[in-house]
Amino acid sequence: MSNGNYKSVEHRVTINANQERLTISAFHILSLGVVAPVASIAEERILYKTMGVEEYLKIFMSNKLEGKRALDHAKLS
Repeated sequence: MSNGNYKSVEHRVTINANQERLTISAFHILSLGVVAPVASIAEERILYKTMGVEEYLKIFMSNKLEGKRALDHAKLS
């Protein structure tokens, strides 16, 4: 959505040796809508294509990313 202008931070966890930790993953899948760069944030040319949320999530959850991140599949050539 930021057209590559804002990078996400790596998620890290601090381990507490004295207390057990529980991690729960939750995926909220929106079947409608699109993922696209926001024009007001994209200072230069658009670098990523617009795609449906369902299409992006299929790529994201795929084990056939061929050594790429899911976001790399959304880049325009």
